[in-house]
Amino acid sequence: MAATAYNGKGNITHTNSSGGNERIVIYWIYKENSAVVDVKWGNFSGNFNTATMNTNADQYVGKTLAYGMASSGSNQTIIAEKSYNNSSSIDSSPVPLEVFIADGEGFSITTTNVSPVTIIRGYNFIVIPETN
Repeated sequence: MAATAYNGKGNITHTNSSGGNERIVIYWIYKENSAVVDVKWGNFSGNFNTATMNTNADQYVGKTLAYGMASSGSNQTIIAEKSYNNSSSIDSSPVPLEVFIADGEGFSITTTNVSPVTIIRGYNFIVIPETN
């Protein structure tokens, strides 16, 4: 079975129906403003894990993010990070960038906001079936 790439905005849920384990690699999630976004994985009808993106500012997480930082003059420095928010006074919550789920388990990126596409402004992740 081939890997599946997910790109989009708003709430997304993936359920593993491959018959085996799947690896999920998060390349990019962009959460806008102060709304809360939950990244969940595991058995959704019982025991699951949650990483909460709850900064009161824009927040980005991903495998290899690069962003420009203003410096003196017209020079810019590109920094590679795994989490970034646009406030120097806010710590970002830890979000794992690679997780495994068993057959029947799920992975989701969700917000309870009434307009999820205005909060989850973008995501890119890949689901890779793991063969034995």
